[in-house]
Amino acid sequence: ALRSAIDSGCRVTIATGRQLGPTAPVADTLPVNAPLILCQGALIQDHRSREILYKQTMPVETARQMIEFATSTELSFQLHTGTGEVLTGVRNPYVARMDTITGVSSRPVSDFGPYLEQPPLKMVFFRHPIDLPELQSQLESRFGDQLQIVRSWRSLIEVTDRSVSKAEAANRLARLLGIEQSET
Repeated sequence: ALRSAIDSGCRVTIATGRQLGPTAPVADTLPVNAPLILCQGALIQDHRSREILYKQTMPVETARQMIEFATSTELSFQLHTGTGEVLTGVRNPYVARMDTITGVSSRPVSDFGPYLEQPPLKMVFFRHPIDLPELQSQLESRFGDQLQIVRSWRSLIEVTDRSVSKAEAANRLARLLGIEQSET
């Protein structure tokens, strides 16, 4: 079906919450002929050339505040840097499971300061599914005016810049490719 769509002139992409590392091998097995939409839409990147066509990061000061909140409340989290690194404060079963699912090993660090010299792409918070609604409510009340806070799996919440979404990234990619809105 994808090959037929491409043969008729369609452009095919993948839109995912993951970064390029675990997504590129999947894209290489499919007839993908457009850049990939990654990190919930925070990144549009060509999987072959690795060229970044669009990147929307989180505000550094807000990321600092979120890290302070997470560490003060002993939350499990990952910080996805703009360079593709995935960092964590503490390794635990939630972080280990996410590493297994994504195929990207997060690196434990005790001081996030040096990694916030560049703004991050996103943060991911882990909590038992029963406790996740309360965490989402806390994050939304503290940071919801600046950030997009989305429960994307039963035990995790992903946080990006407020302007980020896969739908907006798909629209942006269409514009980058010269595809009219009426053709999407």
